[in-house]
Amino acid sequence: MKRKIKVLIADDHELVRTGLGSLIDLEDDMKCVGMVKNGALAVELAVKVRPDVVVMDLVMPVLGGIEATAKVVAECPAAKVLILPTYGSADELRQAMEHGASGAILKTAPNDEILEAIRKLAAGTSIAFPSEEADPSGDPDLGPGGDLPGIVSPFDKEAFVMKIHPTAIVED
Repeated sequence: MKRKIKVLIADDHELVRTGLGSLIDLEDDMKCVGMVKNGALAVELAVKVRPDVVVMDLVMPVLGGIEATAKVVAECPAAKVLILPTYGSADELRQAMEHGASGAILKTAPNDEILEAIRKLAAGTSIAFPSEEADPSGDPDLGPGGDLPGIVSPFDKEAFVMKIHPTAIVED
C-alpha cells in the first residue's frame, strides 16, 4: 500500500479546517494529521507530526501565516507549505513565498484543484497557473473577470503582478 500524504491544516475558521480535513480524509492517498486555529499551534504541531504538506491561511491570530510558514520550514525542512487565503494581495503572496511557502491557492478554488495542489507539492512539483500549460506564451490567465487564478507559484507571481500592474516595480 502506498504511503498517504500527511496534511496539516492551519486556519482560524473552524468550518474551513473541518471541511478541508474531511475532504482530505475522503481521498485514498491523503490523511489529515492535524487541524489548528493559529500559526503558533501550526508550528508546534508540525514539529510533532512531521507533515508532508501544511495548508496555511495567511491571516490568523497569535502568529500569522507568513511568520508561521518561515518557522515551519525552518523546523521541518521536508514539509511543503501551501498558502490557502480567502484573498491575498500579490505582496502578501510574495512575502509568503519568500518565507518558504511552496505555492498558494485561493479558498475559492474548486476542491479538486486544492487537492491537486496538495498532491503536486507533496511530490515536489512546483505549482503553476492552471492555464499556463495550455497557453504557449506562458502568460497567466487571470480567469473570469480578471480574478486571481486559483493556483499561484513563485515562478508565476512576478508575471501575474506585471500583468495586473504593468507599471509596478518588482524588487528582488
